[in-house]
Amino acid sequence: MLTFLTGAASAEDPRVIGVASAKDTCFDCHIVQEGTSIPFKNDIHYKNGISCAACHGGDPNEDDPNLSMSAERGFLVRVTRDGVAEFCGRCHSNAAFMQKHNPKQRVDQVKLFTAGVHAARPVGSDAIAATCVDCHSHHNTRAVGDPQSTVAPARLARTCGKCHADSSEMFQKSAHAPLFVTSDMASCAACHASHATARVTNDMLAGGRAVCSKCHEPDSAGGKVAAAMGRTFENIRVGSFGPPPAPPGGGGAAGAAAPGAQGRGAAAGAAAPGAQGRGAAAGPGAAGAPGRAAGPGGRGPRATDPRMRKVYSLVHALDVAAVKAALEAMQQQ
Repeated sequence: MLTFLTGAASAEDPRVIGVASAKDTCFDCHIVQEGTSIPFKNDIHYKNGISCAACHGGDPNEDDPNLSMSAERGFLVRVTRDGVAEFCGRCHSNAAFMQKHNPKQRVDQVKLFTAGVHAARPVGSDAIAATCVDCHSHHNTRAVGDPQSTVAPARLARTCGKCHADSSEMFQKSAHAPLFVTSDMASCAACHASHATARVTNDMLAGGRAVCSKCHEPDSAGGKVAAAMGRTFENIRVGSFGPPPAPPGGGGAAGAAAPGAQGRGAAAGAAAPGAQGRGAAAGPGAAGAPGRAAGPGGRGPRATDPRMRKVYSLVHALDVAAVKAALEAMQQQ
C-alpha cells in the first residue's frame, strides 16, 4: 500500500522536485525497520534529488518523528493507491520539467496509460486497477536502460508475470524469449505496447493488421508461423474452428490445389483439408453448418470468454498445434 501527495501541487513544487538535503531522517528508522531506504538509494528519483517526502509528505530534516510525520508538516497518514498515475504525471507529463531531467523521455505516458486496459478495473472482479508502481516499483525505480530495471527487456516478462502468470510462463518457453533479450527488444511490450496496452482481441492475430506482421515478413519462417496462427484466429473471428464443409455438389470450389490454401470465393478451400474460406460458406452466416462451433450471433467466442484465457496463454508459446487443440477442446464443451 502506498501514500501519495494529492492536491494541486505542480512539478515545480519543492515537495515534488525534492531538494536533496544533508539529512533525511526517514532513513533513520526505515533502514532498520524494513530496509526501504536501501533500494531507494538505487532509485533514479533519489539520484535526481527526489526525497521520501516528495511522495509521502512530512519533513525529512526534522529529527523528532512526532514532528516530521505530523499533519502540520504535510505528512500523509492515509495509505491509498488512488491517484498514483496522476501523481507521477506531475513530473512525467510536464514537458518543461522533464526537459531539465530527461529530455528524451516521452511526456504522454500517463495519458496513454489512463486510456489503456491496465488503468481499468477488471470487469466482474474485486481486483483493483494497476498503477505505475506495479510495473516500475515504488522504491527501486531504475533508469531506462538499467539492466536491473523491472521493465528492462530481460526482466519485463517476469514483471508482467506477476499478474499474467500463465502467459509469462508460455512466453518463456517460446523462441521469442531468448531472441528478445539478446536483441534488446521489450518482450511483452513489443506486441502489447508498454503504456497504451489495449484489450486483447482475436483481431490482434488475424488479418493483415496482426501484430506479428510488424516484425515478420510473410515468406520468413516466423511469418509462416504467424500466418498459421492468423488463420486459426480468423476461424475464431468468423465462428469456425475447423475447415469449412464442402458445399452441396462441390461446385465453385476455390483453393482446391493445396492443403491450407486460402480462398475468398463462395466455397473457398472446399476440396482441400485445412483450407480456410472467407466467403459465404465460411462466414458468420454459416455458423450452424457441421464442423464448426460458433459463439453467440454466429461468431466465435469473444475475447472475454473465460475459456479463451488458456488459448491466449498458449499463443505466447507460439505453438499453433496447442492453440488448435485447446480450441477443439472448447468444441466438446
